[in-house]
Amino acid sequence: MSTTTQNQNIVITRGNENDLKRIFPQFELDFPPSERKSFEHLSMLLRTGNYKLILMKHIDSNEILGYAMIYSVEESNTLWLDYIAINSNHQSSGYGSLLFNRLIELEGSGCLGIFIEIEIPEENDIDQVRRIKFYERLNSRKLNIEYKIPDENDGFRIDLYFKSFTNDNTLPSIAIQQTIQTIYDNIHSDVENRHLILDSIINTIKDTYIGPI
Repeated sequence: MSTTTQNQNIVITRGNENDLKRIFPQFELDFPPSERKSFEHLSMLLRTGNYKLILMKHIDSNEILGYAMIYSVEESNTLWLDYIAINSNHQSSGYGSLLFNRLIELEGSGCLGIFIEIEIPEENDIDQVRRIKFYERLNSRKLNIEYKIPDENDGFRIDLYFKSFTNDNTLPSIAIQQTIQTIYDNIHSDVENRHLILDSIINTIKDTYIGPI
């Protein structure tokens, strides 16, 4: 399954384990060790069918311009953006927005929306602020919850955003809870103490307003 863009030289399509092997060296450069999953773990996730690798390719050269990894959360009818990256030679050229919007067209039909993890910006960190503005321009809203990425310690605090695909003004707490539970149980199944971290945040989640400001 694939989709072409207004630029007929670009195609966005699902990838497989062979494609994962192809991009993995670049993936190791794009994300720090603390944020990366192993090749074996990502391969296992792809085999579940819920975790998907999305590729943006140049048709003529077959060059991979960018990629994303997402999880389809059946329990809450949502998507989860795990990773997204654009080749350094093609950054700041609109490819990030193109990939984000097209993966939603490819995978988001009938879904409530997509969750996005975004680093809490440190003072004077221009790249982090730019990343937040990028997703806000794409109509993503920050959720008022104390979310953590599980690790071998007490979890890594990070902001959780949501882009709605509907006209609803409220995201029910049950949808957020089900999503995070599924992500912890699957994407982060390699973290042994994940349930202790999950227990510290899951019951603090409430219905969240996502309508117009």
